[in-house]
Amino acid sequence: MIKKKIVLALMTGTAVLSLTGCQKYSKGTIYFALGKGETFPTDFGHNTTWDDSGNPTYSFLTGQANTPVAVDIPDPSKENYYFVGWREKKASGAYTSIKKYIDDEGKSCYYYPYGSTTFYPLFEPLFKISFDLTDAKDSNGVLVDPKLTTSSNSYVDGVLNGYSTMEIPSTDYLPTATGDHLSFQYWYTKYPLTSTTDADGITHYGLDTTSAEGTYQFSTSFGSNSMCFPTSDDSTLTLYAKWTEDPTVTIHFNLDGITDDSFLAWKDTTNAKYETLQKQIEGLMKKKLGTTFFDANSGKGPYYYQVDTNSDGIYETDKRFAGYYLDSDFKKQFNLTSSIGSTSIDLYLKWNSHVTVTLDYNGGKLNDKTTETFGYYEGDVLGDDFYTNHIPVKANASFTGWTNSGTAFNMSTAVLSATDITLKANYDDYPTLNLVYSYPSSYPEASKVANPASVQLKAGTSLTDKLATFRSGIVDEQLYAGKFTDQNNTDFTYFFMPNSDTTITLNLGYKLKLTFTYYSAASTSITGASDVIKYVGPDDLLNDSSDSLTSIKTLTVGTDTYTFGGFYSDAALTTLAFPIQGSSSATQPSKTIYVKMTL
Repeated sequence: MIKKKIVLALMTGTAVLSLTGCQKYSKGTIYFALGKGETFPTDFGHNTTWDDSGNPTYSFLTGQANTPVAVDIPDPSKENYYFVGWREKKASGAYTSIKKYIDDEGKSCYYYPYGSTTFYPLFEPLFKISFDLTDAKDSNGVLVDPKLTTSSNSYVDGVLNGYSTMEIPSTDYLPTATGDHLSFQYWYTKYPLTSTTDADGITHYGLDTTSAEGTYQFSTSFGSNSMCFPTSDDSTLTLYAKWTEDPTVTIHFNLDGITDDSFLAWKDTTNAKYETLQKQIEGLMKKKLGTTFFDANSGKGPYYYQVDTNSDGIYETDKRFAGYYLDSDFKKQFNLTSSIGSTSIDLYLKWNSHVTVTLDYNGGKLNDKTTETFGYYEGDVLGDDFYTNHIPVKANASFTGWTNSGTAFNMSTAVLSATDITLKANYDDYPTLNLVYSYPSSYPEASKVANPASVQLKAGTSLTDKLATFRSGIVDEQLYAGKFTDQNNTDFTYFFMPNSDTTITLNLGYKLKLTFTYYSAASTSITGASDVIKYVGPDDLLNDSSDSLTSIKTLTVGTDTYTFGGFYSDAALTTLAFPIQGSSSATQPSKTIYVKMTL
């Protein structure tokens, strides 16, 4: 009964009766009202009469009311139109669509009415949508088939076939396109689409050619409604491709005589047929710079730009490539493996100028050379190895490092600029050691020993041997070599070369002069016996048994041999002379020692 209620509400062309009243009707009739040019297939022969031309003049189906129509009702046809479905006419004259319902066997079908009703066909004009590749026509543009299609439309040879008002569920039912250095965005019309709704509530879209020409995206022109086929006078609508061009890369070479150049990068580098950005850039550089641009390491860099204008082996232009930058101040470096997306960019090539580095050994030598010149490039660091291999040697000096125009230059860290430089070697000259004798003022000038020449010694050198040699230079037995003092008259006791010029003085004094004279008795000298002179310094202590006095204890005069009888400090031979401590002074002290000798 529920099913019957639905059918009664549906068949608006039939008088609606109560359920008890409708039992008297045992048959229902469906009439098919075909208009001019609208025909059924010839194999639809159910209670249909045909004229001599094979067109139906009267078509209907009869069956038991409220039962499914078992006959497959064929779609009528009309030239250049698409059959959309069947409709009924309301009392108001407006049409409404007729729905199918599910029968007891689960099939979708129409039902016979109680009484009769008339089915009116709804036709919409066939319509085509063509696609214009616009900018891609000259860039190997190609249409790409839609991802999806339906049974009621077809895409053939670049044309989408359908009918007016036919829904296009999504852009997947539209083709896309490709083109060299172009990325497809969407399809657009040159004029906006406007909608009109007829008396039956059917909405149609068409171009509003009275509006300004522009770019109107097709997929968004239907508001909240789904896309559909529009209408037009020639049954064809042209959609135009909207593209975004691949980014432009402009190369600023920053080289005299080389103009800037640009190219379109491949945004889609996932396709093997497209060159990577790196290959495109390097290819343009080699094209513009030719054989003057070369790689000294088989593709691994660095790269050089060298121009020998006069073919004399001298490069008037000699630069080393130093990278790609996004700004002319070379602050933002660009990596060729980076993606630039859809944004055009300017790349500035940075070059390092060739520079000469001259080493001035400044009085020193290295491998018998006083200067050397080397070729480098701006931005280089000479490095630790270069420093180690270029340490000059200068006599009596220690190398301390390099300066550039008076400023310390650290080869391990300093970065070379774009100008030639001369680095000067610096040294700490060894300090000078001056050794001098200080004689007593009364010492005869002619007897003085000449001071040795000044000598330069490395700070910290032991002075022990040199000072000993200097002390041994005093051979005059009457002189005593005393203390060493420095220029401040301070005792020099550390015996290592200081780090500054130093004068060391060996202070000399007269030793104690002892005159040994021979006496045979008190106040009686021995005729023919010569006096003996001995000099005794502060380091000497004499006594009767001193070895240095042994020879004095024997005396022979002529045929007389004397016997030693002692050393006395007085001619009376009453006071023994020893022990005696030697001394030293600016004026020579002296003492007479009386040697008693008897026969």
